[in-house]
Amino acid sequence: MPLPTTRPAGRASSVSVPIGHAHVAVGRLVALHTALGRTVSVPIGDAPYDLVVDDAGDLTCVRGDGEAVARPRGGPTGAHVQLRLFPPAGPRGAASRRAPGSRPHPADLAPTAPVDLVEAPTGIGRANPRDQGALGFGDAVGWFAAHGYLVSIPLIDNQPYDLIVDDGRALSRVQVKTTRRRSRYGVFVVMLETAGGNQSFHTRKPFDRGASELLYVLTDAGGRYLIPTSTVGATRGLSLGARVARFRVA
Repeated sequence: MPLPTTRPAGRASSVSVPIGHAHVAVGRLVALHTALGRTVSVPIGDAPYDLVVDDAGDLTCVRGDGEAVARPRGGPTGAHVQLRLFPPAGPRGAASRRAPGSRPHPADLAPTAPVDLVEAPTGIGRANPRDQGALGFGDAVGWFAAHGYLVSIPLIDNQPYDLIVDDGRALSRVQVKTTRRRSRYGVFVVMLETAGGNQSFHTRKPFDRGASELLYVLTDAGGRYLIPTSTVGATRGLSLGARVARFRVA
């Protein structure tokens, strides 16, 4: 029975990601690396590795047998972000990226049809800000997957990024933001600082562009932006005007 494509009012939804094929071995690796204070992310779909382990900012792709899969972490620059409206047309260095017997990377599979992108949601405001954030998170996962990236999702929420994406050449950490706010000139403005605290106190943490390589933004009008954090100088808020127009992807 297929899942409904609309959500009844007042009902929350959540999505879970299964751990890879060798779930016992992978589960043990998750426990080991988590106990060592490392952040563990799980790739969606068929990947040449089962986990991405973040050890103080150093990312390592790991198979269920504990072997590492070579993949550098390279922060894309503005010139590096070349949008792929369709997955790559054929193999791209598959032999050099895969160990014998490992599963293929999605970028090595020739597409049979153009990607059917889900239309960007509009009117993203929700009574609970977490729901708005979840909407942006899901949209980012869908966008990266549709453009041929391999997406990994952190198992716990204690890292300054939301996703890790693999373009077949390098890993990039991604922060996902949503915005409904506009300037007095009608230009969307995304707040970069992170708010926290409780009823007794509130904290605001400035944006750290060194904590991720990419910033994905979804606006209330359905606009999508993929911005290299190396180009972001702001720490509190960023205007999505002419200076970042070249990073708009939808």
